[in-house]
Amino acid sequence: MQDAIRVIGSGAIGGKATGFWKARSYILSEEVLKKHPSFEKVIYFPRTICIATDLFDEFIAVNYLKSSLEACNSGSFEDYKRFEEAVLLGKFPDTIDEKFSDIWEGMTYPLAVRSSSVLEDRTGTSFAGKYTTVFIANTGSREERWRQLSTAIKIVYASIGHPNAIEYRRKHGYLEQIEKMAVMIQRAVGQEYKGYFFPLLAGVGFSQNGYCWHSEVVKEDGLVRVVFGLGTRAVGRGYARLFSPGHPTSRPEGHEAPQIEKYSQATMDVLDLKNNSLKAMGFNEVVHDGFDCYPGAEKLFSLRDGQTMYVPATKLWVPNHKPVLTFDGILQQPWAGVHFPRLMRDVMQTLEEGLGCPVDMEFAGELEDGQFRLNILQARPLTQREEHNPEELPEVKSEDIIFKSSRDVPTGSVHNIEYIVHVSPERYFACALDERHTVARVVGGVNKVLFGKRFILVGPGRWGSSKVELGVPATYSEICNATMLIELAAGRYAPEVSYGTHFFQDLIEDGILYVPVFPEEEGAIYNTELFKRHNSFNELIANLHDREFSKTISIIHVPTVSGGRYAHAVLNGILEKGIIYLK
Repeated sequence: MQDAIRVIGSGAIGGKATGFWKARSYILSEEVLKKHPSFEKVIYFPRTICIATDLFDEFIAVNYLKSSLEACNSGSFEDYKRFEEAVLLGKFPDTIDEKFSDIWEGMTYPLAVRSSSVLEDRTGTSFAGKYTTVFIANTGSREERWRQLSTAIKIVYASIGHPNAIEYRRKHGYLEQIEKMAVMIQRAVGQEYKGYFFPLLAGVGFSQNGYCWHSEVVKEDGLVRVVFGLGTRAVGRGYARLFSPGHPTSRPEGHEAPQIEKYSQATMDVLDLKNNSLKAMGFNEVVHDGFDCYPGAEKLFSLRDGQTMYVPATKLWVPNHKPVLTFDGILQQPWAGVHFPRLMRDVMQTLEEGLGCPVDMEFAGELEDGQFRLNILQARPLTQREEHNPEELPEVKSEDIIFKSSRDVPTGSVHNIEYIVHVSPERYFACALDERHTVARVVGGVNKVLFGKRFILVGPGRWGSSKVELGVPATYSEICNATMLIELAAGRYAPEVSYGTHFFQDLIEDGILYVPVFPEEEGAIYNTELFKRHNSFNELIANLHDREFSKTISIIHVPTVSGGRYAHAVLNGILEKGIIYLK
């Protein structure tokens, strides 16, 4: 019998905990287990304690934090930092420790401390990535363990005032609604290996696929984004294995060995048990060959020999053949007692039936005595982009085309675009690494100034990347007012369609169109001449420090530079063609 969910307090348990409870109740119901008897031995829900919102209210009250919390509604990072510092210095009432002791004593393993706010995980507004999840080692004396846990809870509490959350609430009309924070404390899935703790695999699954890259890939089969290590890597803008459970061997990047390796996961997230902190590292720290590796990980790798990529037949790997994280060994055939793609499809379709809507679920997988166990960590309604019949692509004179793309193009259209904000690829990558963070902050200032205007953000590589080497590291609050995002391939810094990440989910929920442009590819157009015309940056941006970046960031007022015309975007995902032009 799997552990029940325990609740501390008498308030609300929040959206994430409610979704977890509903998913657990349905998957483990007699009705479902009769239809899918294998679920009973394969699907698990980690032991979970939920701290209800009345304890959040009590914490805010006894530490006199109400006014500093309300100040966060400004969206100012400075107001948020003051609130966060005050929260971290705050004291929990003795009653909370007393309520915890009888339940918490037995949880002597690493924990995931997750947000579960009142407004979180609603249909159309998932708040994905807006609030914090903290992993803790949960080791040492009782006092040390309580310090780790109480600090993690405070960090989750403080995230309620983060500018990303505030701007998200403002944009979706929730800023005036009362928001409170409940907290989920879950057993972290995985095992210790060489001082690190992490699961064999983790990721996100969607019961409906909004990114069908090939005619054989159908929406109803769903979509899975899976990584080696902690699932934090799956929801960020790094590389992961993307597959359709109905056609798991089909790849959006194609089947050539160089492309497979280029778009494969190279960095993983783990919990460093000694330092009690998350660590990003290359997988070669825990995988040396088919024998010397994290238990079961050898099945996740293929070996590359020149232009050939193959799944090794045994644990004996050829030394000079390069290991690449493809997951082919568990996608192409039954493994560890399951057919992984079929299991994922069955679980996602079952959750969709039970919750009455398409679902987005997070999961982590582990091996127990050689058998696979799928742990469902959360489940929530999946927000999908509204489907429309694509507009007919217009005939446009070449000199009036600003951008043209024929790869990874969605369906959508935007007309009468007044501004284009352009981050120069050459100047951005010429900036020192710390200056690139400043570029993102300046873009955030432009985002505020252009609130209420229709504008496109154009930048090199990946918007929202955590690595400044790959693109502009702008946060949600710094790009949320844009109508469209364009990612430019710049040398080896290529865009990536990060379907399934928190970043991509934000674009869908906010109705922001996204299109990558690969200027070197045949048929693509990137009209740089437009961005050499009058730059309105200094006219719109008052901050003298920000004006130092007026050559890196151009703000083009389209009617001014084009004789009163506006920009228009027409994207046809069926034909995989998109055009942005002047009219």
